This record gives sequence, C-alpha cells and structure tokens, in this order.
Amino acid sequence: MKILIVSGYFKPNITPRAFRTTELAVELARQGNDVTIYLPWVDYDYSCFEMEFGVKILFFGKSDVEKRLFSSSKIAGKFYRLMNILFQYPKIKYIPQIYKTLQNEKGYDLLISIGAPYSIHWGVDKLIRRNEFLAKKWIADCGDPFMGSKVEIFPNPFWFKFLEKSFCKRANYITVPIEKAINSYYPEFRSKIKVIPQGFNFSKNEYNKVKENPVPTFAYAGMFYKGNRDPRPFLDLLLTIDLDFLFVLYTPKWEALYPYIEKFKGKIEIRELVPRDELLSVLSQMDFLVNFENGTASQSPSKLIDYTIASRPILSVSQKPDITILNSFLTGDYSNQFIFENIDNYNIKNVSKQFIRLK
Repeated sequence: MKILIVSGYFKPNITPRAFRTTELAVELARQGNDVTIYLPWVDYDYSCFEMEFGVKILFFGKSDVEKRLFSSSKIAGKFYRLMNILFQYPKIKYIPQIYKTLQNEKGYDLLISIGAPYSIHWGVDKLIRRNEFLAKKWIADCGDPFMGSKVEIFPNPFWFKFLEKSFCKRANYITVPIEKAINSYYPEFRSKIKVIPQGFNFSKNEYNKVKENPVPTFAYAGMFYKGNRDPRPFLDLLLTIDLDFLFVLYTPKWEALYPYIEKFKGKIEIRELVPRDELLSVLSQMDFLVNFENGTASQSPSKLIDYTIASRPILSVSQKPDITILNSFLTGDYSNQFIFENIDNYNIKNVSKQFIRLK
C-alpha cells in the first residue's frame, strides 16, 4: 500500500505528535507499506533514518525564522504570542506551503495528516480540494481538540471554526486518541470520528528499577498549562511536608516555576526534555511518577503510557491535591496509585492496523 503522511512534528522533536508520527511511519513501513512523510523544513539529516526504516522523508516550507526574531525581546515575544493566538502564526503558513509543495503528488492509497498543529489539516484540506487524485482516502488524525479545547487560557478565535469545519467535512475519517474527545468536535462530524489511541513500540526495551534512592525520588515529564495542568498547588503542598525528597521535573522553561527552586533548597530539579528512550530509562529508576490531571475528560496525556512502560507507581494529582495520599507515596505506600488499563491497546502494531483497516 502506498501511504502519505503529512505532519508538523517528527523525530528528533520531543512532543506527543512527533512520537505519534515517528512510531506510526516506522511500523507501517515495517509491515511492507511504501511510506512517504512530508514535514516542515528542519535542519536535520534523515538519510540514515530513511535507510534503516525504509521510509522517504521530504519537506515543505522553511524554518520558523520569525520565531527566532520575535524571541529577541520580551515585547517581541509577547507580540509573537498574540499573533499565534489570533492567527496561528507562523504555522498558519503551512497551508500554502503544503499546497505548493504537494500539488503534483498523486496515486496514494491512504493519506494521514497528523495535527497539532491544525494548520497541517487545513493545508491538506486545501490540497485535496484542488488535487482529487492525491489519495483514495484521507484520515485526519487529531491529538488534542482545537476549537473544542478545554486547556487553552484563551479560547481559539471563532473564525477558525470555518477551517475546522472544512477539513472535518472533507476528511473521510477523523481519528482521536480517546472516546471522550469525540464531543469536543462539531456534532455534524462525529459520525466519522474513530478512536485510535497513541501507539508505542513495546519491544524496544524492558525497564526495571535497579537502584535504591537515598531519599524518596519522584519525577514528572511534560508540559504545564497555567490554571489547568498546573503544578503550583502540588508544589505548595510539598512545601508543607517536613521530609527529605527529590522531585525531578523534565519540562520546558516556565517562569512560574522559578520561585520554587529557591524555596525548595535543592529538593526539586528542573531539567531539559530529553529523547524518549533516555527519559524512560531515567523514569524507571524513580520511586514513583507524578501525573498532573488536565481537568478535562477530552484529553488524556500520553505520558501515562510512558509512565506505565517505565513500570513505576503513578501518583495522579488534581488541582486540589490530597496530602494524605501524597504522604503515603512519600513513605512508600502506593496503594492509591493510578492503574493504566488495557496497555496492549497502545502497542504500535495494533494501532497501525487500525489505520489500515480504515482504508
């Protein structure tokens, strides 16, 4: 089968959508399919990856020069943020870039567009409207909802609903990672929504804890969102506990965390995100792992799957954390741990077959 994948993220980017695209492309190729991937331009040599996994990687557009320019000062950074909120700039430029680059492509059995960013779907929508011979079927794979998002500080502007409705109307199928996300999309398109969870390669490594930590040591890996997936209530609670511990956070820089570094006096460490395999190896040596709940049923963090693969107890924390449960974890009682069920549903071998069946 000839398969075309268009995505905004891919290895070595460290995001759920990069993991989704990379694992899916590799597994589809392993099954004998002819897989071509189009990505935004990035300064990375994929030649060895292409040879190892039998995929073809091509680019559309250019690098986000504007982002580097806007990040030169706080005022410019705020202006960039405003442009992103109002117009999805600069990734809105993916629409003409995808069309211009792929307008002469044709003859694919299956097209899979992977967003966020949703400008990937919008660009493919424009492409399909003007190139009916591109692919026999189009699957728009969506991570977190866009217009129906419940985690954004500022709701996406109403004018984007026209772009969302357009791609939802034209796609043969829309795929979402969890069933509860379906209601975050417009009612007239819910009949074409299928649930296909995030896929992971379970055969790479087995992780076992091999060392004892001198103090209770626990970790979190991922993004934070102010007022939603917000760690500050949990951190404030931790400050009241008179025990030695180490809390390691693998997360992008967030200014709201900086005051806590001094308050905890060495009890927390904020580290840069690292490649997934390296991260899993580190997480497997923790006493337990922390998940901050989204506060919305429509989104389920893929980190829960990584945590389960790392084989450590999971402390799932709401915006009103329970000090009794926290104390029990700090003293080695994990009876209230979160259990991620049906883990085999997330095996990339099973996930990829679900995409093929839609064809």
